[in-house]
Formats: sequence, structure tokens, C-alpha cells
Amino acid sequence: MRSKGFLAAIGFNLLLLLLAFSVWAEWGPYAWAAAGQLAVMDSYSGKLTLFLMLIVLVPPAVVLLSHVLGAGRAVWAVAFGSPALALTLHLAATGYFLVTGGSAPERASFADAVGTASFLPRSFTLDAAELPPLDLGHAASIRTSAAGYDDSNYIPFAKTAWPDDRTPVVLESKRIHLDEIAAGGQIDGNIRHGPLPYLVRRAWGPEAPTLGIIVTHKESVRDYWTAPAITYVLLLLFAGWRLWSVKRAR
Repeated sequence: MRSKGFLAAIGFNLLLLLLAFSVWAEWGPYAWAAAGQLAVMDSYSGKLTLFLMLIVLVPPAVVLLSHVLGAGRAVWAVAFGSPALALTLHLAATGYFLVTGGSAPERASFADAVGTASFLPRSFTLDAAELPPLDLGHAASIRTSAAGYDDSNYIPFAKTAWPDDRTPVVLESKRIHLDEIAAGGQIDGNIRHGPLPYLVRRAWGPEAPTLGIIVTHKESVRDYWTAPAITYVLLLLFAGWRLWSVKRAR
């Protein structure tokens, strides 16, 4: 019974890992759900995509949990320990970067900034004249408003700026700010190694890589962590409301 519980706990962790990575990278089940919506509606909703993923993944999670909950505390520790630790670390990182804004912007060459990019975004300051040429023929845009001024544009730099053939270096900028880059002068933002949005990969074709180095213009490190912070606040408010409702019912 216990060995079956441990296997269920491991399977539950793998299922959570699949869900988290799929949403973070807009890959796998997330991309399939988005592609289905695009085929039917010519657009897709992030909330609906997440809902469709949960419809598929919740039933096997419930089956696995039924074996976990009846197998004792050691199995519970395996099933819930790693997710709780990961959530705690992410919450701590969110709070830290939201409060501090990360380290002070670094003035470095473009090659140095690309070479030291990591999965944690880092502030940077560069002269537009230092940027390598942009491959405008492969620009992709994600529309966020009817006017188009707030559209996010993803434009790959020339391949001479890439650290390797499978890791593109991409400029992310709002349409309204692109003229500032063309005019020269100082540009500020953050640089990170992370997933390219699904719509961008779809526009680039089936050979497009999942990950790249993204140079985001006009977005600070604090801006990057704002969305996770809002999510955590909403979850804490919901949890507090539920606890209050239970106590009031008693």
C-alpha cells in the first residue's frame, strides 16, 4: 500500500510540474489548447486555455491524490513537500524583487548582457547604437488593443548576436516605443533567459525554439514581478475569505 502511495505521490509531483512548465513556457498542453481555440475562433484566451488544461489534468490528479491521502504522513511529505517548497521560494523571490527592484541597472556591452542572461530578469542600460541589427523580416506581434499602440512586438536580432543557433536573442518592445530605439540614445529595461510566447513561436513556424534570450525595453525588474505578486495577493485574500466563512459558519 505504501509503495503504491509513493508512486502516486511521484506521479502527482510530475503532473504539477507538467502543469507549471506548460503554463510558464506556453508549451505542450497549454499550446495545444491555445491552438484548438485559434483553429475555431482565430484567437485564444489565457484564462480559457488554463481552464481547458485543468479539465484534462484534474481527473488524474484526483485519482493520484486518492492513493496519497490514504498512505500516511511519509507519503504526504513526498507529495506536498516539493510543491510547497517551490511555492515558498517563488513567493520569497516575488516579494524580494518587488520590494527591492533587484540590483541597480548595469551598464555593459550588449554581448556581455546576453552572455550573462539568466532565468531571473536583470536590469540593464544600453546605448541604442550598441544594439546589433534587427531581423525585421521575422518580427511577430501580440495584439493587446484595437489601436495597436500597446501591442508587444518581438523582433529577433541578427544571428550574429545569438549565443548559439537554437537560442535566439529577441527584442520585446511596445509599438509606441520602437521609434525611440530607432532614434538612438539610451535604452533601459530588463534582460532574461525565458520562454518565447506561443503566438511568437507559431508565427516563426514549427522549428521555432521554446526558449530564448529576451531583451525587454521599458520594463523594470519590479514590473516583471508585479503579475505574480497580484496573483499571490488574490490567493491570500481568497484563502482568508474562506477561513472567515468557515469560522462564521461554525
